[in-house]
Amino acid sequence: MGEVTRIVVRSGILPESTLAQLRQWGAIIDVSPDPDASVERMPKAIQQAVEEEDFIRVRETDLEILKHYLKSQETGTLTLVSGDWQEVIEVYFGRTPRGEIIIPWDDDTLEDTMLNGETYFQDSTKVKLSFVAMRELYYGERKAFMVLETVEVP
Repeated sequence: MGEVTRIVVRSGILPESTLAQLRQWGAIIDVSPDPDASVERMPKAIQQAVEEEDFIRVRETDLEILKHYLKSQETGTLTLVSGDWQEVIEVYFGRTPRGEIIIPWDDDTLEDTMLNGETYFQDSTKVKLSFVAMRELYYGERKAFMVLETVEVP
């Protein structure tokens, strides 16, 4: 969960139904209310979070990724985990020459869930791989891939 999301969630302004839906998708973890939060203080807190965080995201395009993906495409299992919530998804993936996992993805970002240390990936070897870095690649304005750096889970 990003710092801006954390500020809004902990402010107490979101209805329980919205919090439940965010939990279901693994978008939030900590919902304990902030006793110092107020609607009046939120803009300043958000501004500080944006300025402190590496908030600017560069939309990256890598024209070679599609070639690598098509050349090495196979199926694997992505297990998304966030607290008590878990979802297993069979995905098509490829690999970069450096061994990064390439997964086609054009939906909302899963960066917080992918990098939380609980989510893992398995290919045909069934070795568990956790993600330590992620970048999203775009073609024009359209998101096309997640490229993930992995480490083996002991």
